Amino acid sequence: MAYVLTRGGHIAEAIAAANRAIEIFLRNSDPDAYALGMAYTNQGEALNASGKHAEAEVAFRAALENLTRNA
Repeated sequence: MAYVLTRGGHIAEAIAAANRAIEIFLRNSDPDAYALGMAYTNQGEALNASGKHAEAEVAFRAALENLTRNA
């Protein structure tokens, strides 16, 4: 959802959707789940599109850490 919203230019909604997805995965799923890494990637894309580059970097680093564990 966040990916589509980002690509459609609905950046604030994309950030909110990514944040919700991450919260749900962290609360209800394995912290090493591949989908969590993708949610962090989507969060990073949305934050980057909004100009919040430092926050985007944090999200991308979390995605990299998660996805590397799943490689």
